[in-house]
Amino acid sequence: KVSIINSDPKKGTATGEGRYDYQSEFTLKATPNEGYSFAGWYLGGSLIGDTNPYTQKMYDRDLAFEVRWSNNKYNLTVESSDESKGIVSGAGSFEYTSHHFIEATPKENYDFEGWYLNDIKVSSSAQYDVLMPNHDTHFVAKWKLHNYKIIYNLDGGINNANNPSTYTIEDSVTLLSPTKEGYTFVAW
Repeated sequence: KVSIINSDPKKGTATGEGRYDYQSEFTLKATPNEGYSFAGWYLGGSLIGDTNPYTQKMYDRDLAFEVRWSNNKYNLTVESSDESKGIVSGAGSFEYTSHHFIEATPKENYDFEGWYLNDIKVSSSAQYDVLMPNHDTHFVAKWKLHNYKIIYNLDGGINNANNPSTYTIEDSVTLLSPTKEGYTFVAW
């Protein structure tokens, strides 16, 4: 009798179990699920065949074959939408269902805006845990200008309501005069 032990049934299926006469040929066939590959036929813990399908003659005793699987590797790529605004890291080739971190680091005057996959924002966190899918994947880091807060020291005066509270390096800021009862504003 030939039996098959599946090392991980979620990774694939195998056929070929049955009763065979001594010295008659039988064939074992492994069918991996998406994201996995056939890794070999084992008998008593030792690899006896890495071909699929695998054919051999029946012994004079029962045989229990183990089918083993491996996770396929896929490419994880990362890209900065503008390298003058920030850099990225974490690219590589990784096994299906494994976890890997990608990271975005903004340059001076910029903030990380988000990780995008197929133009869809998937995370606002600069460090993102990617669960590898069963295909190549490409992430793009996008950036935004950093908003600097303007702090006014008015010495008891009242700021002009049209004065900005923040600015970016691309803003041209003109500050309007504040008021203070009994005083004339001279300059910023």
